[in-house]
Amino acid sequence: MRIVVIAGLMGLLSWLPFMTAHADNGCDPVATLFAQTLCRQDFREETTDYLDAMKVPTDQRPVMIAQIEQRNRRQVMDLLWQLALAQKFGAEAITPDEKTIERFQSHFHASMDASYAADKQAVIYLRDILEKNTFDEDVTAQIKDIVKAMETGIHFYEERERQIAALPADYTFVTKSAESEVSRGLIRHWNADQLLFKTYGGRLIMGQNGPEPVDAYKDFLAYIEENGNFEAQDPAYSDIFAEIRQHINTKEEPVPTDSDMYKYYFTDPTWQFSLSNSENRLDDLRKWIEGLPRK
Repeated sequence: MRIVVIAGLMGLLSWLPFMTAHADNGCDPVATLFAQTLCRQDFREETTDYLDAMKVPTDQRPVMIAQIEQRNRRQVMDLLWQLALAQKFGAEAITPDEKTIERFQSHFHASMDASYAADKQAVIYLRDILEKNTFDEDVTAQIKDIVKAMETGIHFYEERERQIAALPADYTFVTKSAESEVSRGLIRHWNADQLLFKTYGGRLIMGQNGPEPVDAYKDFLAYIEENGNFEAQDPAYSDIFAEIRQHINTKEEPVPTDSDMYKYYFTDPTWQFSLSNSENRLDDLRKWIEGLPRK
């Protein structure tokens, strides 16, 4: 199992020092929460001006305008959510230290290497199975799809390694710095969710970034609404938490409370990488193949 992590609901906290830095430089207020003002200068608000420059057809504009508005709302929601997290727990409780970042990156790379090696072995194994032609047409097609997906992952891994190796020496530092910043953001996200889960408990559901403590989100949102004295100076953001409220009410199946995912995911930010253990993956694949119906 390859874990793909991308920036999610609660992203970076690096914007926090700017929240009160506009007293002398001017602030176009967007919203206020916990007596702190979010200014328009604190984020990159998209406008629709470029639609004219790009000569976007009139019939396509409503959809594109709605997408722009949604992206702006997501930015504001994320920033206010992060502000509330820092207010309750302190920014230092969420910000990772350098040793944790280094350890996270080490585990990540080891996981990617193990996944690559396991996928190469699995492709060889599955191609041998396919050559024996012992399955019906539907099962054969399913196995071929798995092989194709694995070969795509192998190609991307090898292409990435090739591009990194071809980089000039001067770019190595830039690449490592960028990777470090991504890791920093991912760990901040994990730290925030861990704090919420430890504080409030409740269900976990699988999201893009792994398990999400939706019941903890619900309780924390209630804390924000009760104590934050939220005020939207810009009416466009008056119901800014509607999206997270909708996410909280998801009907998706929760992660079983007796599963390793529920028990261990929030014990350490690197635990997720143990899921890509190559030996377990290959064993699981062989057991799955053995259980498939033959002709």
